[in-house]
Amino acid sequence: HLFFFFLLVPPISSLCSFMTVELGKQWYQRRVRVRNAANRAGESFTALNVDNALDLLANVKNNLKDVERSVAEGTIQPLPRETLESCTADLYGASKQVGSSMVQLLTAANQGNANYTGIAARETANHLGDLISAVRGICACTDDRNDQNVVIDNAKDVLDEAQRMMEYSKVLLNNPESADAAKNLQEANKAVSNAIHNLLNSLPGQKDVDSAIKEIARASVAITDNKFPPIKGESLADLQAAVTEDAAKLNQVSSELVAASRVSPEDLAVVANNFANVYGSTINHSMQLAGATKDAELQSEVIIQLKNCQTASNRLLGLSKLCVADPTTPHLKNNLTQSARSLTDSINNLLNACTSSVPGQKECDNAIRNLETLNNSLQDPSVPVSNENFFDCIESVVDNQRILEDNLKQLPTLAKANDRKAFASSIDEINDALTALSNAAAQTAYLVGVSDPNSTAATPGIVDPELYTDAHRAISAAVEKLTTPDLTQQEVLAAATQIAQYTSKLCNACKAASQKCDNPVAKRHFVQCAKDVANSTAQLVKSIKALATKLTPENREACREAAQPLLVSVEHLRDFALSPEFAPVPAKISPQGKEGQQCVIDAGNKLTGTSTKLLQFSRSLALNPNDGTNMQLLITQAKSVSNAVKDLLDQVKQNVPGQKPCDEAIEKLKGAQTDMEQAAISATAGQLKPMSATNLQGYQTQLDSAAQEIEDLIEPLAESAKSHPEKLGHNVATLSLYFEPVSRATIGAASKLTDMGRQQDLFSQARTLMEAMSDLLGTSKDCGGNPNATALHPKLDDNVDAVKEAVKDLRQTIEMSPEFGKATTLIDNIAKSRATLNEPVEESVPVMSQHEAILNNARAIARAGQDMVGKASLYPDSLSDLAQVISEQYAELVDNVRQCAESMGTEPLKDATDKLANPCAELVKTSAAVGSNPKDTISRRELSEHAKGVAQGVHAILQSLQQSSQGTQACIDTINSIVGITGDLETMQMFARTGALENTGEPFANHRENILGTAKKLVENTKQLVAGAAADQAQLKEAALAAQETISSLAEAVKKGAGALSIDDVETQIMLLNACMDVAKALSNLIDSTKDACGKSSEDPSMDRLKSSAKEMVQSVSSLLKTVKSAEDKASRGTRALEIAVDAVSNDIKALDNATLGAAAASPEDLIRAAKEITQATTKAVAAGNTAKQDDIAAAGNMGRKAITDMLSTCKGASLNAENEALKLKVLQAGRSTSMAYRDMLEYMCESLSGGQPENNNLIEHSKKIAESVKNLIGCAEELKSGADWVNPDDPNVIAENELLNAAASIEAAAKKLSMLQPRKSTKKKVDDSLNFEEQILEAAKAIAAATSALVRVASATQRELAAQGRVNTSNVNKDSIWSEGLVGAARMVAAATSTLCEAANAAVQGNASEEKLIASAKGVANSTAQLLMACMVKADQHSENAKRLQSAGNKVKKAADVLVKAAQSAAVFDDQEVEVSIQSSAVYAMAAELQAQEEILRRERELEQARKQLAKIRHAQTYSFRKLQDNQDT
Repeated sequence: HLFFFFLLVPPISSLCSFMTVELGKQWYQRRVRVRNAANRAGESFTALNVDNALDLLANVKNNLKDVERSVAEGTIQPLPRETLESCTADLYGASKQVGSSMVQLLTAANQGNANYTGIAARETANHLGDLISAVRGICACTDDRNDQNVVIDNAKDVLDEAQRMMEYSKVLLNNPESADAAKNLQEANKAVSNAIHNLLNSLPGQKDVDSAIKEIARASVAITDNKFPPIKGESLADLQAAVTEDAAKLNQVSSELVAASRVSPEDLAVVANNFANVYGSTINHSMQLAGATKDAELQSEVIIQLKNCQTASNRLLGLSKLCVADPTTPHLKNNLTQSARSLTDSINNLLNACTSSVPGQKECDNAIRNLETLNNSLQDPSVPVSNENFFDCIESVVDNQRILEDNLKQLPTLAKANDRKAFASSIDEINDALTALSNAAAQTAYLVGVSDPNSTAATPGIVDPELYTDAHRAISAAVEKLTTPDLTQQEVLAAATQIAQYTSKLCNACKAASQKCDNPVAKRHFVQCAKDVANSTAQLVKSIKALATKLTPENREACREAAQPLLVSVEHLRDFALSPEFAPVPAKISPQGKEGQQCVIDAGNKLTGTSTKLLQFSRSLALNPNDGTNMQLLITQAKSVSNAVKDLLDQVKQNVPGQKPCDEAIEKLKGAQTDMEQAAISATAGQLKPMSATNLQGYQTQLDSAAQEIEDLIEPLAESAKSHPEKLGHNVATLSLYFEPVSRATIGAASKLTDMGRQQDLFSQARTLMEAMSDLLGTSKDCGGNPNATALHPKLDDNVDAVKEAVKDLRQTIEMSPEFGKATTLIDNIAKSRATLNEPVEESVPVMSQHEAILNNARAIARAGQDMVGKASLYPDSLSDLAQVISEQYAELVDNVRQCAESMGTEPLKDATDKLANPCAELVKTSAAVGSNPKDTISRRELSEHAKGVAQGVHAILQSLQQSSQGTQACIDTINSIVGITGDLETMQMFARTGALENTGEPFANHRENILGTAKKLVENTKQLVAGAAADQAQLKEAALAAQETISSLAEAVKKGAGALSIDDVETQIMLLNACMDVAKALSNLIDSTKDACGKSSEDPSMDRLKSSAKEMVQSVSSLLKTVKSAEDKASRGTRALEIAVDAVSNDIKALDNATLGAAAASPEDLIRAAKEITQATTKAVAAGNTAKQDDIAAAGNMGRKAITDMLSTCKGASLNAENEALKLKVLQAGRSTSMAYRDMLEYMCESLSGGQPENNNLIEHSKKIAESVKNLIGCAEELKSGADWVNPDDPNVIAENELLNAAASIEAAAKKLSMLQPRKSTKKKVDDSLNFEEQILEAAKAIAAATSALVRVASATQRELAAQGRVNTSNVNKDSIWSEGLVGAARMVAAATSTLCEAANAAVQGNASEEKLIASAKGVANSTAQLLMACMVKADQHSENAKRLQSAGNKVKKAADVLVKAAQSAAVFDDQEVEVSIQSSAVYAMAAELQAQEEILRRERELEQARKQLAKIRHAQTYSFRKLQDNQDT
């Protein structure tokens, strides 16, 4: 052990000795590093097992023995720059590392991972070596021999327990199922933690803090026991004064404790002892004061506040101990300051309870103590005190400055007026303002420090250490409370609640940490720890319930035993979570940053100092308001405080982060621009000398990399300039690093170019980039990270876009350069893709599956080639992107072709793809030449030729693709044809339901054989299709076309057969058409399955689907045959209809789960309607089951089939609107359940009919199941549209609104039709003045249509307004449905009148003019409009905006109608024409003509009278309807 030679030398007495020791330390450190490196290197060459770690641990033990020997001999000496503080910090750091690695060792061993176990064991041994080195340093820096021996003994315990744990981990790895081994390993890990804890507590300074904590616990016994010490003759006033004095001392010593924790353990030990003494005195006097008063409420309040002081004191001492031991722990100083503030608050609350003083005096004392505590946060602002940004701090300073000055102005006035209550309130406001100003100053100082480019801001860790520490402390306290003998039931429940709250927080924290953690072992360990905590908590809760039920010693003991696993789990989790790898990283503030902080710190200290004096004068003035001297001092000090706040605000504004780095970066950019401009001038003069650092491609690569880095940095820069001022300096400084490289690389690249034009282009684009960055930096400086400077943000965004555009142009110029090599890279990529064309793939697919992808790739390549030719002269910069497109698309094309299964058509496709590579490569190569010199006509001509070659290659691919997929394409065409056939059959079915199916008059027997023969032929086609799946595309095409022809013939035959049936056999017609539709759907599924299975192996899953589809096809044909044979058999008609319905419903249920079958979108309202149709079908089925009539049963089966089919289709479409996957599955499951319930009912009816009549009770049970399923389905529909978006389709208001909107749509359609009408062309050559009539009529009709459309739209808005205002009650359907029906009728009348008007206008334009019809139509529009207005105004607010719009729209309609009437009345075309009558000379003929004319007159008069009576009746009915509506409303 030669390295201990330097530990035994005498004290340093000369510079030579110092240098010798320094060299010895360096030699020792290097030897340690070599040893550690050798150990870590050994991990790569030796087995990572626990035995190796045990050997390392043995060496560590030997080192500890050497330290112990040196201590015993008294020869140990500290190394240079080794102090007790630094060694203590090293020991804490090493102990954390040991704890973390031991936890990893425990986790890996429990998981049976030998590799991770060996790694963790080795790391543990290495960290233990670091721990022993820290122990040696502590022993060397300590003179007390007893302290040295205690530290060494505890270090021995740590090593022994660690060795025991490693040995247990070996045992567990060899026997993973052993519960005893796992338990022993867990206990050993706990023993290591306890040993480390004892070692840390034995350190010098730590023991004194622990003693102080124990002293506080002893002094606090009186609080717990509620024992008030006796009074020794003191008066109540004396005790109050003593408590006040002790409180002031306790607050002062707490500030000293915070300061000492940042200095040394020795100082902390002294202050901790003083703190314990002052605390004991405070407790004693406070309890005496509480005992002296007989007020039980006051005594309780004092005890509560003393307990709060005890908690805050313990926390403060604990954090002080941690801070002095490891000051680098993140957020520890901030937590220490917060703890001191908490103690100050507790002291203030204690004084408020114990003392009674003059109003204002107590507030001043509280504020003074608060300022003493706040002053600590300004001493070392290296941690953030809040989440506010810099400008939030400025705003806070400004706001609180105003509050402070307002109170400072009124403070003397309040004192003179002796308004003590207002004076005290003003002091509180001053205290709050000073607190906010102090926090703002501390936060500002921190932000100024971390904003320096050389500083590093604090970063959050994976876990929050305080959460785990607080949870462990709270759970331990709750468990300890549970074991108290005199515990009440309420206290038991409170402790249980506390345990539940904190264990829940721990589990949630573990879940979050496992998601953030990258280490898989740590991730699993967090999850396992959460499980352990949850399980042990559950066991403890059971015991707590028993204890709360019966407070017996047995239950209390059981509760204590059940709590032990929880405590172990929580402690284990806390130790693991406190590992350094999960901890946050503290801020590192550079010397420049600290220098920037100092002015803000000085201003904050000045403010707290002057404010303290102000509060002291205010306190004196509160005692004696008439003291003129204190009044003058208060006024003077208020001015000083006001000046201090102004100085703080000035310092904050002068130190806005990022301003100085922006100025430096702008100057740096100007220097780079100057160098580049000088080089550009030299290049213009032909005097730019080539630079020799690298070649042209090297300079271009440097310039491209620098431009890329700039592009990546501008977005973070802009973001920080908008809202993160503390990051602005860092981003600007990083960006400025690339100014000089861009300038140097630009000059170097230009110097290597021989073409002067290319030189100037390069300089121009680099100059554009420099100017854009200059503008960006200027705007970023102006923004300064202020989120409120929104006026500058658009300008900043424009600057960012300008920089991006400049970078893009510069990089494109570089990339298009032939020397840069991008074209070569793209050509190489094409060649590599071509080479992989014949490589096998894991899973191949049919050609048709890749048809669209291959087609898109080929078209994209052809399009890019044509674009190159078109843009070569106008946009040469775009050639680079097009070349990139060709390379990428060719690579995708090769991948898609490779995945095609081997068949007869794939070889030509692969050959065409292979041949396309050469023209693509040549095109890319030529595009680079054209891009570098767009004026080169030869290159452009070659570009055009190569583009033609690419087009020819793409054409060859398309031809081979078409040839290789002819069968698949035929399948697709056949499926589309079947869709048309199915639609035709549905139309026929619709006619059959209405009884409108035309009867051919032929007997059905004439068509039966044709149907049967065609169906059998279709079965043969089915066999050909199944065989075609294994054949080539030509055979598949032939089979598909044959099937298409046969199904068309079958459909025609079935339609004729259905027409041949009697009109009374409607259900038989529907049943026959349904059977044919089932065959068509089954054939479509079969062809689709054949298409997917074509070319695949027999083991492929698509073959199973093909077999299933073929089986379904045969079943559907068999069903059709049975239906045809029994079509005229009335005895079995119903049973047959039920069988067909059951089969159809089963197939529809299968189709519901088929994702390949799309569905039209449907609304929740559609789903509700479909569900109601099922209810109606169920009712009909139950009724048919009761009657057992075949016709009724057949009708029920057909109706049920249609209802289920429509519902499932609607269900699938409505599920597309679901907000999440769970709701979508719920909707589909509801539809499936409803269908299955209905199918079960149909099956029961079918089985029962074969043996007689179905039992009514069973049918009712089935109907109840269906009703329940329908109810669930409607509930799912309501969930699809939650909130105000969902409407009830049966709501009369909804019906009214829909009808109004439909009427408006009808009117708009009529208006559109009018707009397309033109006046007829005249055949006369002479000008006729009446020809303007058509234009007048059209314009007037258009005006009426537009006005009525607007009127109905406003009426709809009025209806919605009434519903929203609650004037229309949607729950009272009987009452408001009358109003809604009136509104609907009025809207329909407006739409009908408008349509009639359009027809009359059309007749007038066509020359079939009718004055009466046109005028009557216009008046009809006006009358119906008046009725609509009346219906709307019945309930509308006469003064609402919609009512005014409604009245205005009605006036417009009336005015337009009047215009049309006047135009019609004044039109010459409607003038009465003279009728020429030819009278024969014969008297007989004259008499006959006269009689005929009189007859015509009498007939017309009678028709006129009838028309008038009809009009009167219509008007009377309308008047009665609206009067009834109004009466109902009034009622």
